[in-house]
Amino acid sequence: MVEKDFYGMVRLWRERGAEARSSPDWATSEATVRNNRKTAWRADEEEILPGSIVKLALREGNRINVFVTNHASSGLLHLRSEWQRRLCSVLVDFCLDGGTKVNSSAVIQQTQNGLFFLRLEVNSNRTLVRNVLEGREIGFMVRIKGNKDGVVTKHFAISLRSKRVRRTSWDSEGSILFESTDFPDYEQHTCCGNCWSGCTPVAMAQIFGYFDRIGSRITPRLSKRLYRDENTDAPLSMTDSVKPFVEDIRSRLGTFCSGGSGSTYGSATVQLEPWFKAHQGSKARVKSYLKKRTKRSLRSTSSRKLGGKDGDGVGYFNQVGLKYLKSGWPVMFSIYTKNNVGHDVVGTKYRQKIKRQRRWFLWWHYWKTVQENEFYLHYGWGKDSNKWQKISPFEVHVAYVTV
Repeated sequence: MVEKDFYGMVRLWRERGAEARSSPDWATSEATVRNNRKTAWRADEEEILPGSIVKLALREGNRINVFVTNHASSGLLHLRSEWQRRLCSVLVDFCLDGGTKVNSSAVIQQTQNGLFFLRLEVNSNRTLVRNVLEGREIGFMVRIKGNKDGVVTKHFAISLRSKRVRRTSWDSEGSILFESTDFPDYEQHTCCGNCWSGCTPVAMAQIFGYFDRIGSRITPRLSKRLYRDENTDAPLSMTDSVKPFVEDIRSRLGTFCSGGSGSTYGSATVQLEPWFKAHQGSKARVKSYLKKRTKRSLRSTSSRKLGGKDGDGVGYFNQVGLKYLKSGWPVMFSIYTKNNVGHDVVGTKYRQKIKRQRRWFLWWHYWKTVQENEFYLHYGWGKDSNKWQKISPFEVHVAYVTV
């Protein structure tokens, strides 16, 4: 990748870095490695409300402390001790004897698969918390030190604003209609000169197969002739009869063989619109959202071109995908896999978490709102590969029908 496009690699690295720094988990954390060299920036503070419960990941053998960080008299040692005691009195079973040591036996817990985490809870009585803290929204940090090297510090601020604390992990969730019963699960197959069919044709075949299956059950009505005829539903799984369907879409996209893999240019997806309109009618649409700098963004299991402006960043493509999913349309996201290769997946469900963070500038602070999104993705690699995931898409493609 570096040999083929070094500056593209640099741009991608910077985009990933900017995404990490803006994410709620990283923006409110800092890390120190060997020789006390800090690897992070001035951390924001994650909002935590009366009644909130936060879980922090741990490893075995961690040494954990909690410290009050900002209040009206942070410069006076005896008053810092007093505010440490006040902090501990509103954190449920968290501090050991009201000091900086964490009550490990009470708050370190373990998941069913053996992972350790730290349970941090603020007393749910908002009036009591406000009285103990004298109406101040104080900050504190949890410092986690490993046995060998490295310290991770997570920053929080206790907010006293009125808000009912949700007991679920996500603030909002949604799905396309009939997702669990009617969205197909297709895979790539070898074809067309002993080459893989390609991720884009498979992803779009799943979308059009879904439209074919649900037909007249939604508004606006969808054609029952996308797969074959009005009396034949698109299969839910990959069969020999689905292969010609995928290959037809492949030829319309201009997918070509590159190192044995089926590769498709991002700008080619809209070439499906005439075919979609021929079956669906004049209100059928196929729309692509591409990075502006590189219109011909290649997705392949072997190569792709990088690029894009800051205004076309990860957050933008996430929001575009959310907009269509909330309207009931499946979305094809172009992402990079863990092996850093381009791949097209289909999002059919979403969930969102809204968080607030406090940011300091000298002695002045302000609250900002941040959003986390996860999507349920169909990878086109078999059903076991489908999963919930946070993604950093570089393109979004959608087929839909206007009302």
